[in-house]
Amino acid sequence: MKARQLIKYFLYSIVTVGLLIALGFYSLIHSNTIENTNVVKIDCTGQDYATVAGKQIKCDHQYYLFLDGIKVSVKNENIWNIIDKNQEYNVTYEWYGFKTPALKYIKLAGDSANPH
Repeated sequence: MKARQLIKYFLYSIVTVGLLIALGFYSLIHSNTIENTNVVKIDCTGQDYATVAGKQIKCDHQYYLFLDGIKVSVKNENIWNIIDKNQEYNVTYEWYGFKTPALKYIKLAGDSANPH
């Protein structure tokens, strides 16, 4: 009987540790930087869906950038207003789990000034 209980507690411990590790990877913040990229601006104000390059996307936020096929949300309207679609940018974005990546930094490609 003691051997069964010991095995039972051992298996519960392994499952618990596995779930904690999976939760840790889900909540880990990932970051990526894309350099010298052209951006496609999508304004989703008042829309549920928008079309980009023949693909229909769901609009969860007001403003999006498309960077090499990656949808990145822009939460700051002031930053959205200064982005010019005819310029190349260095962009850093973050995400965790299955959330839409969010813009962290953006600056003109080749510009040595501080990012926005």
